[in-house]
Amino acid sequence: MNVNDKIKKAKIKLFRAQYGLQFFGALSYKFDWSPEPMSDEIEGYVLFDKLELDKSADGTIHINENFIKQYTYTHENLIALVIHEIMHILHKHGIRKKNRSHMIWNAACDHVVDRELKQIPHIEPFETRYNIFSRLEREIPNCSTEQAYDWLYEQAEKSNITFTLSDNNQ
Repeated sequence: MNVNDKIKKAKIKLFRAQYGLQFFGALSYKFDWSPEPMSDEIEGYVLFDKLELDKSADGTIHINENFIKQYTYTHENLIALVIHEIMHILHKHGIRKKNRSHMIWNAACDHVVDRELKQIPHIEPFETRYNIFSRLEREIPNCSTEQAYDWLYEQAEKSNITFTLSDNNQ
């Protein structure tokens, strides 16, 4: 199945009542889905950082075409990615970031979004990858993004950990 077919199939499935994802289907309709070449570490992103919005408030869900082109990448994986990106917007992660470290904030945002994404039936991230920190999940289940950030920041300072996420990995 080619890239355009996977996108079309994902959009159709998001609107079907049998999957219960119509809310996300309606929201996803407001965004362009743009497959484009990206680094192999990035599956996709939305611009939600206030500084990024000043540069490009384009209402686009950017999708790594290198992922979509893989035979094992399904339209269900694409649905999971699109919902993941929409959840960043719904959580207002760009507005809430303030002057926090981009890398740690991004990791905290992904933790919270993927923890919630895991609770939605019929969602299948690519290779069942969730960006969830298991120790954080055990210590502070259902934490807010700010709580996750504080925890990750503290762990990074204690253990001298450096976060190295791509600037476009939202």
